[in-house]
Amino acid sequence: MSNIIKDVLRWLLIALPYALAVLGAVLLALEIRKQDREQVKKWIIKGLKKAAWVIAAFFIVFLAFRALAQDGRLVRFSKDAGGILNVLVSILSYVSQMGYAILFKWILPAHAWLIFIGCMVLYICLKRPHYTDMFRYIGKRLLMFIPVIIIISFVIYFVIQLPPGDYVSSYVSAMAAEGEIFTPEDIQELRVHYGLDQPWYLQYLDWITGIVVEGDFGYSFEYGRDVWSVIMDRLYLTLGVSFVILIFQYGVSLPIGIYCANHQYSVGDYIWSFFGFLGTATPNFLLAILIMYWIYMATGQVYLGLFSTEMMQNGLRWEYVPEFLFRCLIPLIVIGTSGTCGIIRTVRAQMLDEKSRQYTLTARAKGCSEATITYKYCLRAALNPVVSGMAGSLRTIFSGSTVSAIVMNLQIQGPVLLTALKSQDMYLAGTIVMIQAVLVVIGTLLSDIALAWLDPRIRFSERS
Repeated sequence: MSNIIKDVLRWLLIALPYALAVLGAVLLALEIRKQDREQVKKWIIKGLKKAAWVIAAFFIVFLAFRALAQDGRLVRFSKDAGGILNVLVSILSYVSQMGYAILFKWILPAHAWLIFIGCMVLYICLKRPHYTDMFRYIGKRLLMFIPVIIIISFVIYFVIQLPPGDYVSSYVSAMAAEGEIFTPEDIQELRVHYGLDQPWYLQYLDWITGIVVEGDFGYSFEYGRDVWSVIMDRLYLTLGVSFVILIFQYGVSLPIGIYCANHQYSVGDYIWSFFGFLGTATPNFLLAILIMYWIYMATGQVYLGLFSTEMMQNGLRWEYVPEFLFRCLIPLIVIGTSGTCGIIRTVRAQMLDEKSRQYTLTARAKGCSEATITYKYCLRAALNPVVSGMAGSLRTIFSGSTVSAIVMNLQIQGPVLLTALKSQDMYLAGTIVMIQAVLVVIGTLLSDIALAWLDPRIRFSERS
């Protein structure tokens, strides 16, 4: 019976994207019937022509690269000639592999989802024409992501390779300090084993091709296993801690910033401004040391990390929940303080600037209540710089605070990145930094869309 249920669920999951694609096509056809058919026909033909040109260019470039990369005579000639020709042929080979993987492993298996998304985008553009500029803007930004991510990954890998030596050099130095001796032959065998005997640009092409073709982010030399498994070990705890800290920052700072702006130069404003300057000026690691010292003096116990020895041995039981929550308060206060204080100062300054503008005076003269002026008009404009910081917030959610995590012994991604950089574990360090860069790019797009929604003065397209 259980096998039958599994088979039914598997077939339902397979049929789901096709059902959604049919639904999207039906909705689009029904909406087209309500519109001006000639105008819609011209619009669709124009879009299909552009799509045909893009697909044709992709296939021509892909087939040309594939043919050149598989030409045995060209490969043999390039190896004999060496130099830049060998590099170019190697790049052609890697690009053809990535193009093949993108076409047959990513695009074709997801064709039903792509049809559904395309139909729904067209349906929404026909139903709500004012969303057309937004979708066009999102499409351009998504197309820009590809070269941006490629350039970012290349720069990251190049910068990681700048320090002298490599992981083998660091490993040999550490072993030599313990009295172990390596011969030059042993060192060369280690480099061949880890794939470090090739030029750095070929190592980069191997790494990025593995990510695109197989979803393989490489091998961590320091931890002795796949990079993604090392990241996943601490990913959930990192996301949990960072999300709670993010909610704490915005949940506390926004009301306090609004209060300080509405009660300028009051006692409460001076008190919160004092704490804001103090929290911004105090380093997180110093605040962590002070809090842990005060707790030790008060309780006689050292609270390091989120889990005690008993929790690590017996698991997180109900009797350990109060202690676990208390341990969570320390990183919440330490890491969340600086961000909270910065947002308080930003919201207060922006709110005071908006409250002195002409439209606020006009709304007040027309009889609008102070609550309406504050929350409907001033707050939306004052949130612009806060929303702009979403890109950095996504990056922080993934990595956490490195120095504070080391001081408080938190098992999150920040210390892993530091360890990888110190040991020159290039694939682990490069993957973590590249994921952070991707999150910054995604966060920038989300913040731009949110800004356009918050501020009606911001548009997705230029108006003549």
